[in-house]
Formats: sequence, C-alpha cells, structure tokens
Amino acid sequence: MEEKKELNIFQLVVKERIFFGYFAALVFLFFASPTKLSIVAGLVFCLIGEAIRTLSAGTIMKNKLLTTSGPYAYVRNPLYFGSFIIGIGVCVMGNVLIFSAVFIPAFLMIYTQKINNEEVKLQEIFKESFDEYMLNVPRFLPRFTPWKKEKMNFEFRLIKVHKEYQAWLGIYAITIVMFLKI
Repeated sequence: MEEKKELNIFQLVVKERIFFGYFAALVFLFFASPTKLSIVAGLVFCLIGEAIRTLSAGTIMKNKLLTTSGPYAYVRNPLYFGSFIIGIGVCVMGNVLIFSAVFIPAFLMIYTQKINNEEVKLQEIFKESFDEYMLNVPRFLPRFTPWKKEKMNFEFRLIKVHKEYQAWLGIYAITIVMFLKI
C-alpha cells in the first residue's frame, strides 16, 4: 500500500507558488500607488530581469544537457535570478515599500527550497559534472566573470518551448495596469 506524504504549509506554498503569486499580485494591485517615475524605474529592472530569463531559456536543455554557458556560466539559476530582478522591478513600479519588504524574504524562502529540490535531481542526472559546476558557479548571485569561456548555444525555438513569451506578456500587462492606476 502506498503511503501518502503530508505536506507542511511551507512545502504547500513552494509547490503552489504560482497560485500564491497570483493571489499576492491581486493584493499588490489593490494597494499599489504608482507614479510615472516608479513605473519607468521598475520597468528598467523588469526588462533586465526578463533579458536574463530569455537568454537563459534560449540556452537550457532541461534534464538533457548540463548547461554551463551563457548566463549559466555566471550563476547556476539565472532563470530564478531574472525572476527576482523582475519581482524587484514590479515592487518599484507599485511604489509601496512594504511590497519589497515582503517580496524579498518570501521569494528567497520559496526559491531556496525549490532550488534545493532541483539540485538533488541534477546531481542524480549529471553526477560529477554537476558537482564541479556547483563548486565553481554560485547558486544565486552571479560571478563577475564566466566560469568557462564556452560558446553560448542560444536557440530561439527554446524560448517558445519554455514559454518565455508569457513572462514578456506579463511585464507588458503589469506596466499597462500600473499606468492605468495613475
């Protein structure tokens, strides 16, 4: 007989982070008080974060090949790092300091657990290669120089495969909503 594993509240939030993110977005939109300056400043962060995500999505071959070039030569989790920068940008757009005070620790708690789980899986798949990668490339805050000077194998088709266009649409939508709230 199969034993059911009980989830604690933290594991539930990690597992259902997208749902909780949408809920948090609704609360954020209700309380946001953007200005033209906060929107433009926040949009700069969002565009930088999404550029990082797009480069990352265009190079990763999930669970098939250990990607260590492009953004992955600087940081092991550039998709999450880009998402973090986007989140900071959205907080700046909203122009309410408490959002950043809540977002930063919540993001770090949720994604630290997510990254831990993924790293266990990647160690099982890529073994010593991943161990060496972990020793040389930081988990979340990027290095200043690439670990290895490898050619980045960027493929536009991977952006579609990984549905990165959805994040671009999300940035567009939040920017429009913020301008409508002025």
